[in-house]
Amino acid sequence: LVDPDNPEKLAHEMEIVLSDQSVRNNLITKGMKHAASHTWEKAAAKLIDVFADIQARGPWKGLRE
Repeated sequence: LVDPDNPEKLAHEMEIVLSDQSVRNNLITKGMKHAASHTWEKAAAKLIDVFADIQARGPWKGLRE
C-alpha cells in the first residue's frame, strides 16, 4: 500500500488507478475476492468462539475481590 503520510506518492498512485484500466480491474478483482471471504457465518462462528473462551475461564472476579 501507499504511505498515507506521503501525499505526493499517494496522489501519484491514485492517478495510476484512475488512468490504468488493468490496474483498476486487478484491484477490483482482489477486493471482491477478499470481501467474499467475510461472511456472516464466519463472523458468527468467531464470536461464538470468543464467548466460549470467556465462559471457559470461569466467573469474572471484579476489582473489588
